[in-house]
Amino acid sequence: MIEPVIDAAPSRPWRDWRTWVSLAARLYLGGMLLVAGIIKLGNLAKFALDINAYHLVPYAWTKILGYSIPPLEVLVGLLVLAGAFIPVSAALGALLMAVFIFSIAWVWAKGYSIDCGCFGTGGQVAAGQTTYPQDIIRDTLALLGGLWLVLRPRSFPSVDQWLSGPFMGLTVGDDDTTSPSPSADPSLRS
Repeated sequence: MIEPVIDAAPSRPWRDWRTWVSLAARLYLGGMLLVAGIIKLGNLAKFALDINAYHLVPYAWTKILGYSIPPLEVLVGLLVLAGAFIPVSAALGALLMAVFIFSIAWVWAKGYSIDCGCFGTGGQVAAGQTTYPQDIIRDTLALLGGLWLVLRPRSFPSVDQWLSGPFMGLTVGDDDTTSPSPSADPSLRS
């Protein structure tokens, strides 16, 4: 009979640099989405007008998007910050960032002078007051963080870690593998 190999040392995911990068990515992407969404929730009608300034979608769509994007940002931001359903929530966050980057690049390429509206300001600005490069860099960092989390979702503390931990009979190893927990299977105890 082949005996399973059980690591006698407890798992210490905090020693792995990738875990720290994942935590930083969660805090950056989730925090940015949450703050931006909460700020815009205070005036959804204004955000709909900000979307119209991009000239990307028909006017009829601006109200639908203006009223749906901020709650989506809040929901995805909370999920990412909590570390819940990370592969899916991080992918949604990254998708939002890709749409935002495309939209900002669009208005920049078209020569429009607007504030992106990302954090509730929005609207027309003087030609020298646009911050397109900074906005694109900020959102690109969040996009990269989201992609990192899709590929490496494990970080701590997180809801996902709690759900897949000892309560489910699994322990998480430093090498991103799961193995049966000795406490979950009496035959594995020493």
